[in-house]
Amino acid sequence: MLLNILIFLFVLSILVISHEVGHFIAARLGGIKVEKFALGFGPPLIKFKLKETLFLICLIPLGGYVKLAGDERNSCKGANYEFFSKPVRVRANVIFFGPLFNLILAFFIFWIIYIFSGFPSEKAIVGEDLKYEFAAKSEFQPEELQKLKENAIVKEIDGDKRYVEVVWTVFELGKSELESIGFKESDIQRILHIWKDSLRIVPKTEFTKEQLKELIDKNIVVEWKIVEWKVSEEEELRSKLSGIEGINSRHILDILKKSRYPAYKAGVREGDLILEVNGEELDNWQQMSRLIRKSENTVALTILRNGEKKEIEVVPKRVTVMNQFGELEKVAKIGIMPMAVKKSIVVSCVKAGQKLYNRTSLIVKGLFFIIAGKIPFKESISGVVGIYEYTSVMARVGMLQFFDFVAILSISLAVINLFPFPVLDGGHLLFLGLEKLRKKPLPQKGEDIITQIGVGVLVFFMLFLVYNDIIKIRRRNLTPAQLQKLEETRMVKKVDEAEKYVIWTAFTAEDLGETLSKTGISNREAILALWRDSVKIMEVKAR
Repeated sequence: MLLNILIFLFVLSILVISHEVGHFIAARLGGIKVEKFALGFGPPLIKFKLKETLFLICLIPLGGYVKLAGDERNSCKGANYEFFSKPVRVRANVIFFGPLFNLILAFFIFWIIYIFSGFPSEKAIVGEDLKYEFAAKSEFQPEELQKLKENAIVKEIDGDKRYVEVVWTVFELGKSELESIGFKESDIQRILHIWKDSLRIVPKTEFTKEQLKELIDKNIVVEWKIVEWKVSEEEELRSKLSGIEGINSRHILDILKKSRYPAYKAGVREGDLILEVNGEELDNWQQMSRLIRKSENTVALTILRNGEKKEIEVVPKRVTVMNQFGELEKVAKIGIMPMAVKKSIVVSCVKAGQKLYNRTSLIVKGLFFIIAGKIPFKESISGVVGIYEYTSVMARVGMLQFFDFVAILSISLAVINLFPFPVLDGGHLLFLGLEKLRKKPLPQKGEDIITQIGVGVLVFFMLFLVYNDIIKIRRRNLTPAQLQKLEETRMVKKVDEAEKYVIWTAFTAEDLGETLSKTGISNREAILALWRDSVKIMEVKAR
């Protein structure tokens, strides 16, 4: 918890410092005196003076500011070094340089990442070939699993220890059942929401071995307990297994083969140049990705390997993702990544600029879609709490992903700050634009009223975002009191020995029926009936 808070404050400090440095540099270039440069608000913890500027690190690390001489029209005495003594162009530069330096920060992060790790090839060249997915824990005998873990061949994925699994004991849940227990209206709506989004599980013993194998192969059900492979090649596994006594190497190798990603299983390898997808010629990786995503049962690839063309047919995995409009859609995934290309510092610089442009355009379009109502507002916007959560997650994923996320945050801060709204930098630029057109500033009283309204709206909006973040987090979990009541009335129970269960990948009977029809699995009606009778499972935080 403490580490997550420190990481969040570190990210926030980077963003604020870069923004305020922009204002600071533009002010100094414009001959404006900078009286204070503060990181945070409230009482100063550290302060020191450098030339004419007092630098402060304050108690509340949620923002920062620069204090310019004469930055209030009423207090400006007309001295040459004061903000309001400068022409509109100079003042506009001071305001614009804050968001500009956030964009510059994002650019430098992208550039450094590309210098050290390379950038994705524009051509459809397979780079990191995702070889092995997680394997089901139940595939292994307890003794052999223990030996594999001891020899760093697999790692058991235990999940977050703060969470426990509980199973709903009711097959249908409505308002009347919850009212009879004594839940309030707010509790009822929340619990119904959680019940609707819970997963369904079914004991493996309900299926024959053949049915279970086919359902798992077709990704209609997935095993509950999983382990992660720590080997990168089959030969590496053979070598490690040869030094372990009392283990069935062939059995372990068979499990490894079963857990291969679709592309790797079909024969796609690192360095392959993909020329066509389903008969359509490719110009770049993005086009290939779009064609694969919308594929149905198979993906036909034409690849070039060592100067020779090959035809490869891949059976993709179907996964549900949220598109840019906030809608759930099913897409095909085959498990390939673009090749990372390392070039000179100059080329990496150009590529970083391209990525900055693309990401900024995407964020601007996203904001436009939110304003136009094409993307759900509440689900798409996050406040301080939401950003804290995302930052904590990205810090655990990896260094490159974490700093890439920081760059995206910096771009978002720049774009939002340039929005023409009072209080924001964009609002100040709007006032300056009107001043330039009118040849004189807006009346002070009118500008003050607009600014005060803007402050009120902005504070309300920030509080709303915090509230919305908390609601989104709360929706995922039952409160301890709610969980206790549900357990007392035997509407939920904790799951033991969860490796005996499998989870359906379909959330609705319609999804399952459609999948069964496409895959041609027999006993369709029996499987649908079993789905309807399956219990539901969810995770709740242990408190």
